Amino acid sequence: MPRNNKVSIRNTVSFITTRTEENLPFVASILMNVLLWAIIARARKLYDVTVCHFIFMANHLHILIVTDNPEDTKDFVGYIKRESAHLINRLLGRRKKTIWAEGYDDPKILCPSDVVRY
Repeated sequence: MPRNNKVSIRNTVSFITTRTEENLPFVASILMNVLLWAIIARARKLYDVTVCHFIFMANHLHILIVTDNPEDTKDFVGYIKRESAHLINRLLGRRKKTIWAEGYDDPKILCPSDVVRY
């Protein structure tokens, strides 16, 4: 079944969610958090994205972002998924294994009460 096209709206908050492939867990450690934070910091510099908040959970991640150019959302998420997959594979000694499931969800948050709800 084909996926619906994503709606891109300038200067709105997007609630990005993506999960790991086959529920592969993240290693909960200070080192892993610092490395993942560094990937997000680099992605922020490469793409015109304001990161409001993010959290890496055991098998998925959530990020609240605002983008001026809606096309940056896809590239921003792709960068985070790609670079974190390379990093995790190197740390675990795996070669060319997928970490993230395909795609991501990104509903738009249109009012402040929605931010609290999500």
